[in-house]
Amino acid sequence: MYSMTGYGKQEFQINSQNYQCEIKSLNSKGLEINFKTPSFLKSREIEIRNILGTQLERGKIDIVFSLQETQKKSLINDTEKFKMQFDFLKQFAIENGVSSDTILPALLMLQERETVSEKEELSDTEWEAYKMRLLDTIEQVWQFRKREGVVVFDFLMERVQIISAKLVDVKAVEKDRFVRQKDKLAQMISSNFGKVNFNPDRLEQEMLFYIEKMDISEEISRLAAHLHYFNELLEGTTEKSVGKKIGFVAQEMGREINTLGAKANDANLQRLVVDMKDELEKIKEQIANVL
Repeated sequence: MYSMTGYGKQEFQINSQNYQCEIKSLNSKGLEINFKTPSFLKSREIEIRNILGTQLERGKIDIVFSLQETQKKSLINDTEKFKMQFDFLKQFAIENGVSSDTILPALLMLQERETVSEKEELSDTEWEAYKMRLLDTIEQVWQFRKREGVVVFDFLMERVQIISAKLVDVKAVEKDRFVRQKDKLAQMISSNFGKVNFNPDRLEQEMLFYIEKMDISEEISRLAAHLHYFNELLEGTTEKSVGKKIGFVAQEMGREINTLGAKANDANLQRLVVDMKDELEKIKEQIANVL
């Protein structure tokens, strides 16, 4: 199992220039790519999006590319250019009545903050090297997803085991509940028999309807089948993306648990239903992050 949460980062060098590629992945119903890229990768954006869509499959993907630095001549080492800028600022200060003491610190600050010019575009050779590092970053994301998936898997298995144990308790409670309800109904009929006019055939129909309405054997059987299938999907699937399937099964589990609650008419059974609902909600929260 893989989570949709992932992270990868690569810092690398191509032709003496330092680059960085960073990818973050979060849960999403589909594939959503937020792309931040410098100008030198604009022409490759469609290709990059196709790579991300094919490789990462699903999730909210934030990807940031950056050019860390280039081989650019320092202003301080360029004496002629430094002197030209200093003289210009000195003349400007004189003409505008500004103290010349601030010129040198201002130039040094400009040097620190000066924006490094970026490449216009990567060559084909550079792009191939860059693409390889992009794929390495994606592999880091998958490794992160795998680690997170192990945690989610263990959590889901524990919750399913709890629901399965509660279902066993439901079966035990159901036997006592049915006996109590039958005795109660028999007592009501016995105490009221003969005191009012009634149609025996109609009474029989109503009794059958009542018994059918309170019977939860089918719900127990279907819930057990859904739990078994859920386990199969968790443990037996070879697919990376299983989140939607187990999400559908969880919905069916919820439907059966809700029906059990509606038919319960018994305090002990209601408590078990509430416990199962609580565990199922925890499952649904985690499934939202499963790939």
